[in-house]
Amino acid sequence: MAHAPAPALDPRITNYIERVRASCRGGPVTRARLDELRAHAAELVSKPLVLPPSRKVIPAKGYGRNLLHRDEEHGFVVLAMVWPGGIGGHPHDHQTWGVVAIAEGEIEVVDYAETVLDDHGARVKLAQRARVVGGPGATAIVLPPDDDVHRVTNAHATLPALSIHTYGRHIDRCRVFELDPRTSEARVSWAVPEYHSVP
Repeated sequence: MAHAPAPALDPRITNYIERVRASCRGGPVTRARLDELRAHAAELVSKPLVLPPSRKVIPAKGYGRNLLHRDEEHGFVVLAMVWPGGIGGHPHDHQTWGVVAIAEGEIEVVDYAETVLDDHGARVKLAQRARVVGGPGATAIVLPPDDDVHRVTNAHATLPALSIHTYGRHIDRCRVFELDPRTSEARVSWAVPEYHSVP
């Protein structure tokens, strides 16, 4: 049985992907280049995006990670992240550059500074460096090694949120931090993020 073709992306997303490609052709993504990508991402979400339900899948628990594009030439990925009310993730890293752009709702992003507490990196202390709550059009970045550990949460208790995430590579593993808020210490484990829909 033949599968129906995936719905076409909003033309503004296609244009955004071309801009990311053009930036990646210039070499490694530096902070200056990441600022350019951040501006492109802010323009992308300056107006409501049209995404079909097949690109906004939410699992039974947690939030939805929907792959919109995986670039064969440069390796970057673009995702639509769908957040039910009040839902967020643990602090984590990506070990690659990234841009988050809020398309719908309100998203809280908390950035952390990390101090390793043992020889194996299995225990760390996380110090909150910044906390930002933004609505449509707001953006945030990650850039290892100093600006990578962060936590993302839907800031509204009941309304859903949508954010567009661009990462420098497919995230096949990442560190997750189980944070004890009383001590700011965290145990580190490795996770394999999954996509809830792919093109």
